[in-house]
Amino acid sequence: MDEQPNNILQRLALAVFRWFCHPDFREEIEGDLLEQFDKNKQKYGEQKARGLFMKDVMLLFRSRLIKNLSHLVIIKLTDMKSIISLFTFCLLTIILIVSPFFPGPSNSLVIGLSSVSLTLGFFGLLLVPVGVLWIIFEWKKCRQPKENQIDWKPSYLLSIIATIIITGINTIYIPLIYQFEGVLAAGVFVILLCWILHRMIRFIRKIKTQPSRAFIYMPVYLIILPIIAYASNKFLVDPISNFSRTLAIQQSEVLIRAIEEYKNNEGTYPESLESMKGKYIEEIPESQIMGVTHYRYHKLDDDFTLAFSQWKDGAALEELVIFDRNPVSRKDYTGFNYKLDRYRALTAFAGYDAGVKHWRYYLCD
Repeated sequence: MDEQPNNILQRLALAVFRWFCHPDFREEIEGDLLEQFDKNKQKYGEQKARGLFMKDVMLLFRSRLIKNLSHLVIIKLTDMKSIISLFTFCLLTIILIVSPFFPGPSNSLVIGLSSVSLTLGFFGLLLVPVGVLWIIFEWKKCRQPKENQIDWKPSYLLSIIATIIITGINTIYIPLIYQFEGVLAAGVFVILLCWILHRMIRFIRKIKTQPSRAFIYMPVYLIILPIIAYASNKFLVDPISNFSRTLAIQQSEVLIRAIEEYKNNEGTYPESLESMKGKYIEEIPESQIMGVTHYRYHKLDDDFTLAFSQWKDGAALEELVIFDRNPVSRKDYTGFNYKLDRYRALTAFAGYDAGVKHWRYYLCD
């Protein structure tokens, strides 16, 4: 019997060969490869024989030995629907996560949907180990001889576990969505959860009642979607939120000019933004960012602050952006009033320069 390679690179090369070689030629060629490896080992020593073995495997990658191309790329034509669906869900997840930082009318529904998507990134990572185990069982099932009975029980059990995790996570999240984003966002969230549960229950029943040797793509969703959501929040939100913050600051310039004009004419700053409408400004401008709140104005003794907020990390982290020419220090708690944005900034755990004069932003829990 030919000696099996004991080096990890050799075993990997042999596994690649078994993958791409046509089954009709695989056994004979593999025997020749191992036999040649034994001869080279005796003649040149193990290290050189190992390099020659890997070279021989690479030289076998030729058209007449490659099995059907659809198998080579691990995508059958019948699986394209699943691949396209997975790509679509990944793209939709990314869009929903970053949508609060897109230009558009301000609304809480966008923030709510973004929060739902980010749930995949934070808590959905619990589904990744389930997906990995499921894929292993699916791979073993697909490799079973056709005469063997289909082993559907592992997939059935893991699909139930995944459904329980998804339901548990989202049930906990519903009250939070309702509290922070309102009835509409919570309602959309409940409808989405019901749809997911409906599809999962149908899927679980099908596994048991109609077992199939075909590869099930559900575990791929359980792995890819949470990772995509986590990576989007990790690497995309910060640069895009920088853009939305800058745009919202630019949109406020007309409002600041109107406030200063009011001060010049009336001798004092307006009590509210509404008091300027008609004479100094027709309408109070919006931020033009979907996830940014309305501008908040506070009159101080002889000054004012203008602020807005945008939300990160699934609405768990507030970015308070404030125009304040004389920000208070942490030592100044005289007359502390949490309703004023300049005092709320004191409770932030981090503060940064927004890159525009008198504007700073703070991260608040």
